[in-house]
Amino acid sequence: RRVDRHGKTIGRESLFYKNQLLNIPVATEYQNLFLNTLIWISLKKGLPFIYTWFWPGSYKVAVCSTHDVDDIFGYAHVLKNILETPRKVFYSEIPKKKILLALLVYILYRFLFKKAPPIRYILGVLKNEFDPYLYFEPWLKIQEEYKVNSSYYFLSRYDFNFRDPVVKRLMKRLFDKKIDVEMHVSIESARHARRLKRDKSHSENELEELMPGVRYHTISIKIPDTWKDVSDAGYVFSSNIGFNDVPGFRSGSCFPYSPFNRNEGEEIGLLEIPFGVMEESIFAKEYLGYGKKEGLDLIKDLFRIVKKNNGCFTMIWHPVTLFERALNLNRWQDKLRLSAADLYKEIIDFLSKDNVWFASHKEIANWWIDRENVILKTLYSDNGKLRLEIQTDKKKSITISFLIPLDSNIKDITINGSPFHN
Repeated sequence: RRVDRHGKTIGRESLFYKNQLLNIPVATEYQNLFLNTLIWISLKKGLPFIYTWFWPGSYKVAVCSTHDVDDIFGYAHVLKNILETPRKVFYSEIPKKKILLALLVYILYRFLFKKAPPIRYILGVLKNEFDPYLYFEPWLKIQEEYKVNSSYYFLSRYDFNFRDPVVKRLMKRLFDKKIDVEMHVSIESARHARRLKRDKSHSENELEELMPGVRYHTISIKIPDTWKDVSDAGYVFSSNIGFNDVPGFRSGSCFPYSPFNRNEGEEIGLLEIPFGVMEESIFAKEYLGYGKKEGLDLIKDLFRIVKKNNGCFTMIWHPVTLFERALNLNRWQDKLRLSAADLYKEIIDFLSKDNVWFASHKEIANWWIDRENVILKTLYSDNGKLRLEIQTDKKKSITISFLIPLDSNIKDITINGSPFHN
């Protein structure tokens, strides 16, 4: 396998991509073929087939909208590196220092871009408003409108610390809104298992919130070592299987699964939730560089494949910032990056027309783990009686799928001793 300087695998060099298999969840399709074969044999013999359904209630497919928050600082981040001034000065309540910051922003902007910065930049600094890299409102508004539960993965690194009052304030705001916030591991921490564990402990202690999920920055992973390190650090689930440069099904699956450690010959105590779409891989000029119609059509086609298999469709969208918009920073075709929230809304609107479960990664993980712990015991008699016993570790809701032959004489069904009426 070919890797770049960060150690991430190049998707376009993978065998799946070269053999045009990346857009097919091969493992999932074989799994469903096996399941459908068992169902056909069972019904052919006149026997009922009962199994735990994949998702809650009548949902046919799950959709996870996730966001990687790689950086939230705009002026402060740039100025800190140039002037080596502590970031706390930039967010000081002292008027003189805020005026100094506004002046520095003006000078830097004029020097870099040969024009005066928008007046809202200067007013924003003087009013002590959020830095432009904290601009999440468009995304939160769309998610509230369509009742989408999303997951935000916040990067933790040397210059982006959860102890920073601005970062902490933002994350607390999301936690207060009951939004799923998880860890986005830096390249530095990804290389050291001890640091990975330390970052998790420090962030949870600082925020006073649990963060059971993780995704590596730039997907710089090494399998199975990454899974083992993540599990040993105390994470419950990860979403690391996918490519940066091309969309598709890297592991051949569109379902959560428990990874297997081929070196030790056993399952790893972790749940992997693979992702199929990262917007950068589709629209960025350095990758596929698709235009709006071509890119949205590809995302829709991938969703239809997942839906056909009743799977879990995970997308990654990086929040667009005011800083990018004002500076006209654009790596996508046709300035699409600057209207990414509009693209996102169009996709969410398309997905909402199906019977989908918009769930955060934390909800997916909790549901899937509970589902995996369910034990079904059935007793069927020729006199039309079916007894079903469901054993779970917790008192959680679970969805059971009943498939009964049309010519069956089953008339009496009980579940855990209670009569079942269809």
